[in-house]
Amino acid sequence: MKNSSRPNYMRRRLALLVLLLLPVLIWYGFSYTKESITLQPEAEAPRVQKAEPVYILLMGVDERVNDKGRSDTMILVRLGRDPERVDAVSLPRDTRITLKGKKVKLNAAYYTGGAETATTVVADLLDIPRPYYVKVNLKSFEEIIDQLGGVEMEIDRDYYYEDPYQDLVIDIKAGQQVLDGATALKFVRLRYDGVTNDDIARIQRQQQFIRALQAKFKEPSSWSRIPSLITTMRRNIATNLPTDDQLPLAQALFGARSTLQMSTLPGTPDDATGDWLLDLAKWNEVRESWSPAED
Repeated sequence: MKNSSRPNYMRRRLALLVLLLLPVLIWYGFSYTKESITLQPEAEAPRVQKAEPVYILLMGVDERVNDKGRSDTMILVRLGRDPERVDAVSLPRDTRITLKGKKVKLNAAYYTGGAETATTVVADLLDIPRPYYVKVNLKSFEEIIDQLGGVEMEIDRDYYYEDPYQDLVIDIKAGQQVLDGATALKFVRLRYDGVTNDDIARIQRQQQFIRALQAKFKEPSSWSRIPSLITTMRRNIATNLPTDDQLPLAQALFGARSTLQMSTLPGTPDDATGDWLLDLAKWNEVRESWSPAED
């Protein structure tokens, strides 16, 4: 019998990888469809200051009826003064934070107070200016990948996982193949892969998928699909980025897409709790590599 009390695997902690390519979609949509594709901000935020680095927190949320959901996937994107570089840092959902005087995991921030609380927590944790946010309802992932015609990538080995409680079987074979939406979702969500059972190995697979997705968007055959993709994204994406700043930021991200620097928040696992403990010294080294004069 299925355990109905457990959240569906495909609705829980889905990796929000497609959001890294949202600016590409916006730019292509603007260039090829000639229509207005900006998103209406759901909250007020100050205009982007051109002389300062811009931070954007990308969040995947599973919002359902009577459940605001959790942002179990967070990716911090930074655009500095160097137009040739974009940094994206994956934030493990199990990162330990302090919220209202209690030690909890990072994915609790959104559940507690929504996007405003999540951005405040990330800013405090990482000692950065409060980021803007872009959040997506995760149900759109499969639809977007299928609308693209699938994503081609090299799978390094066989992956198999079975969960009878949720009637779930993941069976992905090694080799070059085109992943449809359902299979891509299984690949980026797979936590136990027969060797490891942690969020860091999963993040590495997610980043591999991002590279393949980037390559897909460069194909001319994808451009004709832009209108339907924009429609899907508009239904499932919310942001506080000011309308007038969305297209310039999309252009900046598009221009630096080939030099995207992806990394994972430095830290170590707590063997007792499974929490990810931020290594502050190494994180400060990352910030210094961005050019301290900018922050």
